[in-house]
Amino acid sequence: MKSILELVKSDVKVSAHERFIVAKNFKKGNAGIYYLGGNFERLFCDKIEENVPSATLSSHRLVQSSTLGPIKAELGEGHEIFLAWLFDKVESQANGRKGDLLVDGRTNIFYVDGCAVLARRGARDGWRIITEEISDPDGWFMGSRVFSRNLALESLETPEPERV
Repeated sequence: MKSILELVKSDVKVSAHERFIVAKNFKKGNAGIYYLGGNFERLFCDKIEENVPSATLSSHRLVQSSTLGPIKAELGEGHEIFLAWLFDKVESQANGRKGDLLVDGRTNIFYVDGCAVLARRGARDGWRIITEEISDPDGWFMGSRVFSRNLALESLETPEPERV
């Protein structure tokens, strides 16, 4: 079967967080956020993430339009991320400067707790963050960016404990 994802970068670094309160960070006017979708607010704004480790993500370019299910399937096991990591990336590009996320109106796709979280930045307004069910029938356009946890690299970066 032909791949729908093309690797862009395998070393997207994200930071550790001892405690990340979603509602405190993901709110209109913070980090260039212009809009939060109702599903995002309903599913995630009561969430607190504890002991979020630092990690390495991979970014992929969607090489053909697709719905969310086949994208998720191609990423394989262990692809989901923490919202703290998504916020790190959004905040680092709050003013639309270039970086790991697309800031040209195309969509950045992340998988969190069984849902897809989509971040898109328009030229004039700021970040729009929405959540869609994996079964959503709407497709996402070729050129969108897909991010996933890179567990293979993480295991290489984690030192073995010393044996005594």
